[in-house]
Amino acid sequence: MKIIFLISTVTFLSVFIGCTNEVDDNRESTDSFSLSGKKSKKKKKEPPKAKPNPPPAVVKSGVSIRDFLVQDVCLDRSGNTITADPADSAKCPSRRDINPDEDLPYFKSDFGPNVSGPGWQRSDSIPMRDFENKDLILKTFDFGGPRMVDNVWGDFKDFQDGWDLTELGGNFVSYIGTKDGNNDNHWAGACGKLDDGWVLFPTLMEKGRNGNLTHDIYGVPVNENCAIQNANKAHAAWHWLPNPIRYSGGRVLESISTHHFDSTSISSAKSFELNYYTREYGATRWESWEKCPSGGQVCEPSVDANECSGDRVATISGARWVRKGCRDWTYIHLTKVDRPKFWVGLVQHRMCSFKLGGASFHDPNACQKVK
Repeated sequence: MKIIFLISTVTFLSVFIGCTNEVDDNRESTDSFSLSGKKSKKKKKEPPKAKPNPPPAVVKSGVSIRDFLVQDVCLDRSGNTITADPADSAKCPSRRDINPDEDLPYFKSDFGPNVSGPGWQRSDSIPMRDFENKDLILKTFDFGGPRMVDNVWGDFKDFQDGWDLTELGGNFVSYIGTKDGNNDNHWAGACGKLDDGWVLFPTLMEKGRNGNLTHDIYGVPVNENCAIQNANKAHAAWHWLPNPIRYSGGRVLESISTHHFDSTSISSAKSFELNYYTREYGATRWESWEKCPSGGQVCEPSVDANECSGDRVATISGARWVRKGCRDWTYIHLTKVDRPKFWVGLVQHRMCSFKLGGASFHDPNACQKVK
């Protein structure tokens, strides 16, 4: 599979990692998440230089970026919700995004070893509202299931469960809140503005297009005020892939990929996170990669990375990189479950306690409103 990587902070190229920098937009659906490919005979075109605030691209007719962030529900021919996999066209005559106050007719989880069954983490992509009725998307991380002892899905444990909270009201889709175990942070593009924080991709774009952006990011722990010491820079690179790709569950889906580098260039970066979004499932797959240190030290991918299909080792710009983690949430449980009201309420409570001036979450009575 072809992945977008940063070549410099000004321009970008689509590359085959360790192979060639040519782009083949006519390839067939990918059989796996392979980081290699064949050289294209197409003439390479120089992309435009990235700008701090690029104008929005033209969105493909009839397709909303929000559709890639929220998981779908299936409808029968009368428009009633049914319990079915939205990626199964034979059993899902039509579909739409799930509504904020709607129960889930199914839920998603990752896979166990060798993709042989359900794994450890459930993840749903559901819409929610803040106290000013702002449209947000909540991606949950819920550890549990049959492979974990003394734990069940839906039983929130603060030390291990978490979320990503996504906004799409600015120029970019971005995370404004993340929780991963005990790491609980807010992300902003500037102090006093919960907007364009951990950038994913533009709010308007077209299929087949890619881009990148080096941007300011303020990472602020919960219950702290934003200050200059929270300022940093990160690099985002995105691609609305021209052809669908195959996931661990076997579904071949149209996808948007997005990379978040821990630095402003591929040469200086030591790690990156890679997310995939699909119209059927919303957040569909997550990977984390680390660069091996120079000098020949032992550097191997995580055994847990076997939970996903695809390559676990890659050569990028002459350096060895290894996959240290992966979650592919395409194991579909056809069991109706309640809307995760507790998760929504908890996120609202955490966010309202964060005194970021002018943020819509900061209502003086917000924390008292949440039950």
